[in-house]
Amino acid sequence: MAFRLLDNSIAFPALYPKVERELPTAKSKGWTKVGGFLLRDKVDYIPQPGLQENFCACESNTIYLCGAATMGKMQPYDAKVLTPYGFVDMGSLSVGDAITSRDGNAQNVLRIFEHGFKDVYRITFDDGASTECGLEHLWSVAFKKPHYKYSDYETHTLENIISHISNGEKAAIPFCLPINFQSDKLPIKPYTLGVLLGDGCCRGCNITVSSDDNEIIERIENDGYKCTKVKDPQSCDYRLRREGLWDELTAIGLKGTYSWEKFIPHVYLHADVKSRLELIQGLIDTDGHVDKLGHIQFYTVSPQLAKDVQWLVRSLGGRCSIIVKKTSFVYDGIKKQGRDCYVLNINTPINHQTVGLNRKRERLLKGYRNGRTQMRRVIKSIKYVGKKQCRCIRVSNPDHLYVTDDFIVTHNTFSMIFKVLYGIDKKGFSSAMISKRLQDSKKGGSIFRDNEIVLGAFAGCNYNTAEIPVFYWSQWLSQHRLAHTNFNTDNPAERAQFIELAKKNQNGLQQFDEADSMSEFEYDYWQSRNRDDSGLVPQSTYSFNPPGPDHYLTRNLINGGYIGEDWYFKPEMNGATRYYYKAGTSVDEYIWGDTPEEVVRAANIQISQKDREAGLTEADMVKSFTAFTGEASDNRMLVASTGGQSVANLMQTGAEQRAVLKGGYFGPIDNEEINVNRQMIQSLWDNPVNDDLNMYATMDIASGKEDSAPMIIWRGLQMIDIDYFKGDPKELSGWIQSRLTRYNVPITNFAYDSAGHGYWVQALTNGIAVTNNRRTVQEYDEYGNPTATHTEFYNLRSQLLGKLEVMLKSCEISCIIPKDKPVPFGKGNQLRRFVDVLTDGIDLFRITQRNGKIYYNSKEEFKARFKYSPGELDCMLNRMVFELDTRERKQPKPVVPDNVYHSLYGNRPRVSGWGGKYYR
Repeated sequence: MAFRLLDNSIAFPALYPKVERELPTAKSKGWTKVGGFLLRDKVDYIPQPGLQENFCACESNTIYLCGAATMGKMQPYDAKVLTPYGFVDMGSLSVGDAITSRDGNAQNVLRIFEHGFKDVYRITFDDGASTECGLEHLWSVAFKKPHYKYSDYETHTLENIISHISNGEKAAIPFCLPINFQSDKLPIKPYTLGVLLGDGCCRGCNITVSSDDNEIIERIENDGYKCTKVKDPQSCDYRLRREGLWDELTAIGLKGTYSWEKFIPHVYLHADVKSRLELIQGLIDTDGHVDKLGHIQFYTVSPQLAKDVQWLVRSLGGRCSIIVKKTSFVYDGIKKQGRDCYVLNINTPINHQTVGLNRKRERLLKGYRNGRTQMRRVIKSIKYVGKKQCRCIRVSNPDHLYVTDDFIVTHNTFSMIFKVLYGIDKKGFSSAMISKRLQDSKKGGSIFRDNEIVLGAFAGCNYNTAEIPVFYWSQWLSQHRLAHTNFNTDNPAERAQFIELAKKNQNGLQQFDEADSMSEFEYDYWQSRNRDDSGLVPQSTYSFNPPGPDHYLTRNLINGGYIGEDWYFKPEMNGATRYYYKAGTSVDEYIWGDTPEEVVRAANIQISQKDREAGLTEADMVKSFTAFTGEASDNRMLVASTGGQSVANLMQTGAEQRAVLKGGYFGPIDNEEINVNRQMIQSLWDNPVNDDLNMYATMDIASGKEDSAPMIIWRGLQMIDIDYFKGDPKELSGWIQSRLTRYNVPITNFAYDSAGHGYWVQALTNGIAVTNNRRTVQEYDEYGNPTATHTEFYNLRSQLLGKLEVMLKSCEISCIIPKDKPVPFGKGNQLRRFVDVLTDGIDLFRITQRNGKIYYNSKEEFKARFKYSPGELDCMLNRMVFELDTRERKQPKPVVPDNVYHSLYGNRPRVSGWGGKYYR
């Protein structure tokens, strides 16, 4: 459209409003004015100068954002961190130390990052629990509206959110699961001790318990104590006797204590889950109460016992608040003040296991509280407490969570969204932001939250919170979707599922968060879906941190000339545009050039006559490419909000990691880890035996000629024998069946690898065939609750090795096969000691990150390095199949005898009924 000025004294208006700004710094928030309007903090948004502006203005078909990362999850040195042996100070931790994860099991400290003296805030929860942390500490938080779905939030974000909560909306964090402590032997049976703490007396010359519940007395006697009823008919006291009982009470400090002096000894607070449950049953059976609605309360006049029971409940993943009530009594006609009574309100996800008495348990099971309350802690306040010396830790568990004070669970893309705004006013515009992580794109997730902030109130945007959230503008028929795709495309079945999903998601603008987690097949296929009818140039953008030298994204940058021989991103190539043609599907087969014409000549591109008639040229077959990189200091708003710590934190990570995060380094870094050591293997012969008496068998299937084919027999988690198949593969099925019969192993308790020669045992249809490259399986905890840990592993083999690693570290696997037993080894079947074969195989536990997931060495990688197959350890990882899923296993069909129905008739009484007679 053309314009004509009628008054020459009037200047044309500027194409865009004038932008004035003072850039933020570590000491100042800065400010920005657009057309004289001062942008409001966290309300109005504009791309930051430099990387964001250049990225938004870029019109290339393919754009890489190789940004720098920022880290920091701080807690003060005096914050408590839970370990398998109890709480320790954050400041006392060292790399390699075992601490407790949210699921109650052990994990390791991988890295420690020092932060010096920082501002510290105390977060207090509705049950009285509290802890301290820095502003950048991450929390897994959910909001009541709409559905309490957990996402990661920083403390300073929470502080702002909490101050604006209205209409009863609440922010909450999850409770931990029951903690597994490494406990010592307990001198007194835990249930009996709980009864003594509740209704017992340890003073005078006798140890007595007051109870009119025969169940309690019978259970004490089952614990090995003799109970004698006091002869006084008005009394319900029983004397307890057992040799050494007085000495045991003395040793744990309870002899001679009054009711208001009682406490739970440290060794019982840090006992295993089963013992702690028995202890709390003894306490609630005596001084506890369950009302008809299922509420559990415990009463005591001992302030220390109240605190200890609260600690005990929280260690079992429960909620426990304390109310202090004043008491009084009348003596000689005078009312006097009694001791304070401490009333504890208890709720756990396993309430039915905290009560022993049948009458109380029946009341509990009828109450609405049982099994219907999702455990969560609601945040009540976040208050500044001052400056303290802080550090943060990186932990080995995939969810990055650990347990801190009071058993509180804590942690261990705006540029692309601005890009969306360029197309929303184009009719038919379709955009998608795609992540591997489902929780990020859903309501409450980090990606959803950022899109909601920028797009939610822009130009009358409407949006939903469905499985795939959609932001849409009805006036332009344009939309922007948040999609998630988590497929193992190495698996043919999952590859087909991915292709079906991608076919339904074609977009003119498609953007990938943490793109390095995609496989190269996904990367290539998504590009084929890059189109819409808005008229805008199709674009695909990829955001990621340097993924290492062998990753296809790095190879693409190398082939395009963006990375130098020193593995650093070339400064002169930052924002430079080049062109490429896909001569094949791999990025190594792209043809590169500085102009489309150069690529046409190099690739010898030919088009058809119909293409020419449609107005196409050879140059139209060439795609443009631009890559941007930057440092953490480019994000000036983050620099300002963190006082410069977003950059300073990167400087504490060590030279190699600092180069990756801060300097655009794409080269090799030795980031592999082996967390299983030789001592863990040696300990197999000293570890305690678990109480599982079921028989199992596992086998690494092989031909039996060149490679050894071991079968390990198990009683529970104890290896009791090993044998090797050495015959013709056709005889394999019969050989297996004979060993299962010899050791009375049900076929449903037999697991084997189904790859390679596994097809020879297909007749064993009720066995568990382990396909190592399949996707992970749903895991359940000991209470039957599904867990999410399996989603962090690359494939089933990595999941099984991860489970085996945990069990080796926690000493749950034992062995009675002689250490020196000679076993066949390698292709030559030379004889070696059994313990040596297992010890040499620990390299199987070598961990790397592949597509953003935990990946353990494959059998093929191990064989390529060491020239033999780790069959014995493969047998051990196959045993873990039975530990991943606690649901009822597939059982063989029952054999029904011919005369099974005969007993239904015969000499049974006949009862008159309507229409005739029937038997009962």
